[in-house]
Amino acid sequence: MMRMLKIVVWSVLMAPTLAAAEDVFEFTRAQQERSGVRLEAVEPRRFGDSFRVIGEVQRAPGTTETVKSLIPGRIEQVLVSPGQQVAAGDSLLVLHSHELLAAQHELQRLGDELEMARAKLAAGERLLEIQGIAELEVGSRRLRARAAQRAFEAARAELVDLGLGDDAIHRVLGGEADPHLTLRTNTSGVVLELAVQPHLW
Repeated sequence: MMRMLKIVVWSVLMAPTLAAAEDVFEFTRAQQERSGVRLEAVEPRRFGDSFRVIGEVQRAPGTTETVKSLIPGRIEQVLVSPGQQVAAGDSLLVLHSHELLAAQHELQRLGDELEMARAKLAAGERLLEIQGIAELEVGSRRLRARAAQRAFEAARAELVDLGLGDDAIHRVLGGEADPHLTLRTNTSGVVLELAVQPHLW
């Protein structure tokens, strides 16, 4: 910085005595010796080729996002690498989880229970119309159906929180349970680092 300041100062002080043409100043040899300015031929170069610094890049608060899995499992496939640009919604890795499979089976079981509770309630309401069942029994069936509905919705919400979309949940309810979970990024940016490796838990 001191060297640059010296050049600027000398240029201003000596400008009236220099021959200028289109803002180009020519130094005589005597002027160069007195000013201590060294003139050299220049050529186009990239900035990075000429200026190298050693330092540490610090992340500004709020500019990074750590993607974590809410369920344990084994990393089957890493789909990105450090330095890679990603957009919101892009897949990052594929996880194999026994807990995820168990949660899907639980949703299937609760779905069957809900269907059964609804069927019993519907049958009870039909019997009630012809006085073939007590109203108290129909009320009990209605309560069981509501409890089954709440349990089913809670299990479904858990799978949504784990990253399963509507299509995946629809397949689960159709009998297609899958232990694989794809983790995706919620924001666009650049992958800085990976704290996982394939085939590790």
